[in-house]
Amino acid sequence: MSIRTHGHDNGAQIIFHFRPGEQGEPGRIMVRVDIPSSHVSYASQYVADLQQAYGLKDSTAEAPEDESLRRVPCDSDGWLAVPESVQSAELYEEIFDRIAAVPAP
Repeated sequence: MSIRTHGHDNGAQIIFHFRPGEQGEPGRIMVRVDIPSSHVSYASQYVADLQQAYGLKDSTAEAPEDESLRRVPCDSDGWLAVPESVQSAELYEEIFDRIAAVPAP
């Protein structure tokens, strides 16, 4: 987990690195969350608090330079968000059908 300056408005990005456990499986997931400049000080404190509370390292320098990153293609079923996969569309439809069938008290 790390935070870095990002964008032209002095905003920042919190970067979360998720790696497999000690089983030695290849791969890594990186999530970047944009922070507007008005909230950078709060975000910095949030990152520091999480790092201290859970013993997380600043991951800024951990990724080897030669390790190539690749994006999941937008039309892949591997996406959990937009664009939605067929499975997600079916799940959403089922959930909304159930909500419509049982009115709120």
